[in-house]
Amino acid sequence: MTRTLTLLLTALISCGAAVAQNPLAHPATPGAPYAGQFTGDRIALDLDFDAAAARYAGTLTFEGQDYACSGEVRDGELRGNFDVGGQPYAFAATRSGDTVTLTSDGNSYTLTKKATPPQTPTDRAPATSRSGADTPTPPHSDPSGGDSQAQGGVGIAFRQNEAGDWVVEQVAPGGPAAKQNIRPGTILRAVDGKSVANLTRDQVRALCIGSIGSVVTLSMETDTEVLDVLVQRGGLGGAPPAPRAAGGPDRPNVDFGAPARAPDTPAVPASVGFPAWMKTGMRITYYSGSASIPGATTSLEEDENGNWMDGQGRHYSPQQLATTAGAGYVQYDLAHVGDDGLAAHMSNFVFADAQLATTVLTHSQGFVGDRNGIGDLWIHPARLAAMQEQQTPTFRVRRLRYPLGGREYDAITTQTKAHNGYWRTTYDLDTGLLLVMSSSSVGRGTFTPNPDGTASEAAGVNTIVNVHLVAVRELNLPWAGAGMPSWLRAGQVLRYRGSCRNSLGEGVVAPWAFESQIAVQRVGPGFATAKLTTSLDYGTGAAPQTDTSDRVLGAGMVGGVHLDPAVGHRLQSGQVLDQDPVTKRRTGVVGQDGNYVTIGEEGPLDGTRWTYDLRNGLLVGVAAQQRQGAATITTQVQLTK
Repeated sequence: MTRTLTLLLTALISCGAAVAQNPLAHPATPGAPYAGQFTGDRIALDLDFDAAAARYAGTLTFEGQDYACSGEVRDGELRGNFDVGGQPYAFAATRSGDTVTLTSDGNSYTLTKKATPPQTPTDRAPATSRSGADTPTPPHSDPSGGDSQAQGGVGIAFRQNEAGDWVVEQVAPGGPAAKQNIRPGTILRAVDGKSVANLTRDQVRALCIGSIGSVVTLSMETDTEVLDVLVQRGGLGGAPPAPRAAGGPDRPNVDFGAPARAPDTPAVPASVGFPAWMKTGMRITYYSGSASIPGATTSLEEDENGNWMDGQGRHYSPQQLATTAGAGYVQYDLAHVGDDGLAAHMSNFVFADAQLATTVLTHSQGFVGDRNGIGDLWIHPARLAAMQEQQTPTFRVRRLRYPLGGREYDAITTQTKAHNGYWRTTYDLDTGLLLVMSSSSVGRGTFTPNPDGTASEAAGVNTIVNVHLVAVRELNLPWAGAGMPSWLRAGQVLRYRGSCRNSLGEGVVAPWAFESQIAVQRVGPGFATAKLTTSLDYGTGAAPQTDTSDRVLGAGMVGGVHLDPAVGHRLQSGQVLDQDPVTKRRTGVVGQDGNYVTIGEEGPLDGTRWTYDLRNGLLVGVAAQQRQGAATITTQVQLTK
């Protein structure tokens, strides 16, 4: 499986001086006064009203970060909570005219209701059917002013319920929406990320219409969940044009720097955004297990002192073969998600005990991609939707309902067969995430001794790998919204020098010399790529032991070369930032003295601390420890001038 991330904005709203006004002095607006969009400086509130439950629900946005919120009106005041990484925080709001005053933890914010702009003749939606379904405009009415192109829709008729929600009333049989299993009664929340709250029927319809064959993302709410459904627009009364057939057994390119490639499917256009869940600071965790099973218990290995001899006079001796196995977790932190590309930081953890309860970090690596996908980790749902079912002797594609982790997914599976095994991947059609990867391959055969003194060829080692999705969550880290610093540039090399010590050699063996350097390759608005090279010199006169790996540097991860100084100054010693429920690793602030801040990530057997200069946010030191049996290995480096 391709190795492929980590950060989220902090918690509670905390800001400057409160607005001096008495919110209870104003009468509440009749009806559903808090439904709609309200915006202010750095903050926004977007709420829908459920008339049956007499309750509001929606999104609180603060400094670009969205938090789910809900509440109900008591004595004219809206009282509720917003969720930050599973932790609820209380807020209260009152409305006077078009102004809402929102208060949380003693801080107040003033918001104004966002008005729906009146339509002008150039905004006018195309002619529609009496049912209210979206229908295509004639080819000559292409609003772009360019070449004429047939327009299509998604095949849905909407109605508005008492709460003002746009509800699917009818789905055209065989149409685009029907093919994506959209059913009557589902609530439409957004089109290509644009909320439909407070929009007119014509405005909703206009969002759904586009060029035939183009892809639109509909955010749909059911009784149990909110899903982003990618629909390929079709013509009047028909399904979308048939996608191209999937090609051969090519799997997504796993090379560093190369985006994923679904077999022979069209590239995702720039107008199609990412699924709503996919954003900087998300963490995707997989369980990974593998086993190597030899085809024989003994093999003959060449040995000049061995008692076995072949026809050419070469000597061999028997070697015992054993089954080996291992397991652990692989975590991908989305260091950056944006139009300029995707960056993922992968961390590999293995179980260090027979009870499979304690993990230790073994290595990390970076991967990049684009809106089409990133390695085997993720393929854009639009590309998955375009893949057709097929079956050949070596390659198979099929759609199915796949059970995993207590739920069922609408999924697509690809399987490649070869003479020595198979490779199978299963993806969630809604999110594009890899759900399961499994493979089995048999290596070259080996010779094994027989009881009668002869030798025969036995089957080779069978290597079996299984990977499956465990969790997807947003990290609770405060610097996720930061961009790349102005001082970071392509070609820059940051060098660090220090030592590596083994506790068992204290006072006996001098610490070994350890160096690392980060060579920056490219820098974009949201992330950078680099090569990390480490060198360990044991002092024996032999050449140092070196290792080089690909890295990404972005705001959605822990341990980058930069930390936003403005964020660093707000951090407090002892502050816990994140606790991973799978690996049990805790991220927090080790110390902050106004000049430097140290961030630590601690696991049961290992930990790493990164120290940043608060003048410019530059990483100036790293310290890592790992317990290996009775020994503790400690590595420390500092930035060299």
